[in-house]
Amino acid sequence: MDTDLLFGIVVTLAVVAIIAVLVLLATRARRRGVAGRAMAAAMAAYDEAVHTSAHDAWVAAQEQGERAAARPSPEGR
Repeated sequence: MDTDLLFGIVVTLAVVAIIAVLVLLATRARRRGVAGRAMAAAMAAYDEAVHTSAHDAWVAAQEQGERAAARPSPEGR
């Protein structure tokens, strides 16, 4: 009976430790912005296959962002 209790405690602590590490990694990835583009690209691929109008909206938003970034200010010369 004591070994079963000890085994249960060890398994519980291992699961808690794994969850804590994953939460820390997720927090760090969100803070650094590492996962944002990858998730956006994955959702765009899904939207292209399943929801074509959502994919069209995503493409339009990407093009609009690129256009705004590429246009230099006329006063910046």
